[in-house]
Amino acid sequence: MDVVWWYRERVVRSFSRLFLLAAVASSAACGRSNYVASDASRDTASALDAGPGLDAPFLLDAPLLDAPFLDAPLLDAPFPDAPIVVPDAPSAMPDAPSAMPDASMGACRVATALDADGHSYGTVSIGTQCWLASNLIVGTRIPGTTAQTNNAVIEHYCYGDAAACEAGGLYTWQEAMQYVTTSGARGICPSGFHIPNELEWEALERSLGMPEADIAMFDFRGTTEGTALKLGGSSGFDGVLIGIRDNTGTYFGVGTDLFLWASDEGLGGANGVSRRLNGAFGGIERYGYAKANAFAIRCVQD
Repeated sequence: MDVVWWYRERVVRSFSRLFLLAAVASSAACGRSNYVASDASRDTASALDAGPGLDAPFLLDAPLLDAPFLDAPLLDAPFPDAPIVVPDAPSAMPDAPSAMPDASMGACRVATALDADGHSYGTVSIGTQCWLASNLIVGTRIPGTTAQTNNAVIEHYCYGDAAACEAGGLYTWQEAMQYVTTSGARGICPSGFHIPNELEWEALERSLGMPEADIAMFDFRGTTEGTALKLGGSSGFDGVLIGIRDNTGTYFGVGTDLFLWASDEGLGGANGVSRRLNGAFGGIERYGYAKANAFAIRCVQD
């Protein structure tokens, strides 16, 4: 049985009976008490009284639905069980980084760097650059009277005893560059660092406040930039004044000067360009010296 159709027909018959009773009542009120429905009307009413498959006539005071169909399940057949799909959980959570980058390190990607001999150097962030915070001491010490040569052994000079040498070694330009002439070469620097070229020295000087007009000059320039780079200066560069070993094998300038090579050449390759800090002057010298002089080395991060 179509329950919805049957329910609709019951409602229609209910309204038909109401209209019929209303008509009878209206006729009685008008004095037509002898109104009798025709046989056809009675037959139609009788047909409407009985719902499909029901023996008893429909009564206005009977419930609209005689059969307890609401108790029956809406569907005769059980609804097929839908498969429950659960995504596979990852076997393990991704490893979290061991440490967040340290903002206090500034431009530096590492706090320390190791040279070929295992010496450890701290780093210092100055402007947008990261520098080693001390002079290199890598290699084997040799006497000042012996020439450094391209013999696959890093060699350095230093003045004084072994403790004094901890402040840094002295290298000819060729030894420091490991006998290449490429500007910005790694040379004897730790992995991830290299010997600064002219542009990188200029960037350092600029970050310390040297005027542009001075940066382009040779000889001593600036006012206080060199003071900031000396031991105890505001930059953290801590340049110890270890002097030089000149191209005659003589040491001088210990305690008064620090000469540092750049990786660029001058005078058509005869000289190497350098920077010099002097105890009596607050600026920085830029000059070209014979490559056979032995100066200190500072490395800058790649």
